[in-house]
Amino acid sequence: MKTIKKKIPISADIGIPYLPEPHRTIIKMRLYESKSDDEIAKEMMRSVGNIRVSIYRSLAKLRKLDEMLIKPNLTEKALKDIFNKWLNLPFAPCKRDHRA
Repeated sequence: MKTIKKKIPISADIGIPYLPEPHRTIIKMRLYESKSDDEIAKEMMRSVGNIRVSIYRSLAKLRKLDEMLIKPNLTEKALKDIFNKWLNLPFAPCKRDHRA
């Protein structure tokens, strides 16, 4: 199965440890171990669709942290505030409507 390589968010090393399980494990397997959706699904005993949704949502959340951190001259307090706000963001819903 062909997989699409996504650009690794700059904040991945900062944000991944704070992702909830199983998102953290799945995104580590994808980004750092370069495993395919099928390989991750077999290892995690989940459907391929579930793995794809987890990857999509995790990357979206990490990209949001990138967007929040791209501000010049952030103070330490501002960085902490941004990070705490990011931790409380919900995961993005999938764009595709599965009911169709």
